[in-house]
Amino acid sequence: MIFLYAIFKRKSSFTLEKDIERNAVLAVKLYAYNPLFIVLTVRGSCEGVSLALMYTFWYYYFGGNTTGNHSCREIISNKIEEIQPDSKLKWISYMLYGFWVHMRVYPIILLPLLLFHQYEAKNKNWKAVLKMFIELGIGAGGIFISIAAIFYYIYGQKFIEETFLYHLTRLDNRHSFSPYFYEIYLNYSAEIGGFSRASIRIIPTFYIIVTSLRFLKGYSMYFLHFLATYAFVSFNKVITLQYYMWIFGSLILVLP
Repeated sequence: MIFLYAIFKRKSSFTLEKDIERNAVLAVKLYAYNPLFIVLTVRGSCEGVSLALMYTFWYYYFGGNTTGNHSCREIISNKIEEIQPDSKLKWISYMLYGFWVHMRVYPIILLPLLLFHQYEAKNKNWKAVLKMFIELGIGAGGIFISIAAIFYYIYGQKFIEETFLYHLTRLDNRHSFSPYFYEIYLNYSAEIGGFSRASIRIIPTFYIIVTSLRFLKGYSMYFLHFLATYAFVSFNKVITLQYYMWIFGSLILVLP
């Protein structure tokens, strides 16, 4: 909540000070008093840790400034030359991103948005995108691989299968809010251990995420994050209650 408050304290350079404080407090209240968050956290879910990583990542990614609330068009028109002004904070954000992906694999969907946002914000500069991709590979990839290697050493192949590969073939025919739940329910016995159908269902999700790239110029990175998360959750083959924390968590960034 501290970083969520800090994000809103710096969310817009065009907002009155009293409104900035009000919005920051409102954002924290939306998080702290959200009944869904309370119920899932008390139940033992670690999604609070995932959301903390999300807010911390965005805070450090934009160096604590207001750029995350600006569209690429506004960044160019306001002549903001660097959306990540502090190199130390940038590297911290990359490492946090790697840890966040390790905790919850879904943040990997933000990678194309981050790269193409850099491309548009830098006035279609592919060198800036390549530089960022390499830095992400070193910072985020290094942390992700290091943590995975440690747990692989401890638990072996079982860790890889149950942490990453499991999501490709995961099915749930009982407590799922997925639009595919009834089809899965009817064909559950035939699909256990199957790969093809489970994989095909993920295509609409990534199609929507790729399509959202067309909105890069006119919308802020926070909004695009919410849009990608909403699309990913809404069309996932398995949706449980904790997935809605990802939506509401990203929605808080664009509501007040």
